[in-house]
Amino acid sequence: MLKAIEWRSLFGALLILAGCGLAQLMHGLIHNEYTAAGLLATVLPTLLVSFYLRAFGIPMRATLQLLSLPVGFYVSLLLTLQGSIDSRFFEGGVYAAIGGGFLTLCSYRADALSAFPQMRLREVIPAILLMILGPIALMSSLIPEVELLYYHQPSEFLTAVSALFGIILLQKKDGESYQKYQFAACYATILITALAIANALQLFYHMQVTKEWELDAESQIQLGLITLVALLFGTAFYSIVVLISIAKSKTEGIMLKNWHLSEGYIFLTFMLIAPQSLYETIANAAS
Repeated sequence: MLKAIEWRSLFGALLILAGCGLAQLMHGLIHNEYTAAGLLATVLPTLLVSFYLRAFGIPMRATLQLLSLPVGFYVSLLLTLQGSIDSRFFEGGVYAAIGGGFLTLCSYRADALSAFPQMRLREVIPAILLMILGPIALMSSLIPEVELLYYHQPSEFLTAVSALFGIILLQKKDGESYQKYQFAACYATILITALAIANALQLFYHMQVTKEWELDAESQIQLGLITLVALLFGTAFYSIVVLISIAKSKTEGIMLKNWHLSEGYIFLTFMLIAPQSLYETIANAAS
């Protein structure tokens, strides 16, 4: 058992945790149940899925390397959509994405994605349910005020489904099926990200520039968050496609697609939920 443990990886992960955690304590930053929910809802389901796939001969390192970021972004959106005047949900969402990135860093190795045994699709279903429903169950247990009805937005579901299957239809009919679905799920999510930012700009115009829509601050936030529900569905679809691709040993190119997804997520964060910049702080103080 001890020989099977990759000690360099273990101590590397502990060094990151210890160093970064100590630095935050030195700054006086204390984590709360929201940041804990973000981290746990990303890390625990992903680890459990990797243990499950390992029973079928798929290395844990390969699963964590490819699946952690999509799950982290999925959990991040789950938490972000619960946000209102209380910004701790947004903070928890960012920590969920950090948790996914941490697992990716700890598991990354260039030779980890060699061919491995394939699973039947019916054997993947428990892993899919654990990946999609596990974070919701953890969030609900850690944060009682989580409201699942926020995720029920048929119009946003229509956006996600039409983008996904539209991109699939645009590709060659006789192309490799798993690569088609990976491409469609990834770039449909990026397209939905662009739409979410465009919708946010329109909402800002109506609510802040022309003042055509008179809403209180909390209503404005909730209206703005609705446009992210389609992105939640898109990220969930992409995570499922990645998981099935791992189970079928069709992983070529997924790391690059994960990187493109990361770029979209970072851009969305900077545009919509970024904290006040130092320059804005100086400008407010001067005025």
